[in-house]
Amino acid sequence: MARRNVLFYGSGFIVFILVLFVCMGYGTHKVMANKQQSKNPPLLLSSGLTEVSEAEVHVLLWFEGENDFAGSSLIEEIRSIAGWKWDYQRSSSNGAITLTGSRHLKASEEAEILAWFQQIAKSVESEGGKAFLDERVQVGIDIKTYLEKNGFQPVQEVLTGKTFSVAGRKENFFSEVQAGQDSINIQLLSRGSAQGEKTVLAIPVLLEEF
Repeated sequence: MARRNVLFYGSGFIVFILVLFVCMGYGTHKVMANKQQSKNPPLLLSSGLTEVSEAEVHVLLWFEGENDFAGSSLIEEIRSIAGWKWDYQRSSSNGAITLTGSRHLKASEEAEILAWFQQIAKSVESEGGKAFLDERVQVGIDIKTYLEKNGFQPVQEVLTGKTFSVAGRKENFFSEVQAGQDSINIQLLSRGSAQGEKTVLAIPVLLEEF
């Protein structure tokens, strides 16, 4: 009986150690992934797939009409951020509130902007709103290579005229939205025209005109 108890507790200890190592490994992987994102954020200028030095970034924050955020400290705090051009609107039909901002940025600023947006998005969602970001460059890129390089799984592809759109997802990257039967948290569109090619990266999905 004593020997059986020793074997039982010994086996339990081994299982515990194995689980501990797995958890430690997951935690280490997550930390390394976060460090990698802060060094090479999954945005267009840092992708290595374009030679342009500057991009235009837009942020759209949306709140449902039944909530009165007109004087909220969150919106006022966001509108006071320097370097952005902010536009505040309230719909006369349903009372929905939108706060849109835009600015230009360089590759060295992408990591900071992405981390800031992810934090702002959490605050907006806690207030019942939704946050969207898109980054635009005046050049085409290889969308599938971009997705593969940054660990995104392509989910939907659409070709309309000269516009190619791919929606994808990456677990633990950003809040997901439903696109038909699929869940996505990133969308890329590339379009050719007489003026040249353009590419937009949207998180989690593009709402404004491209």
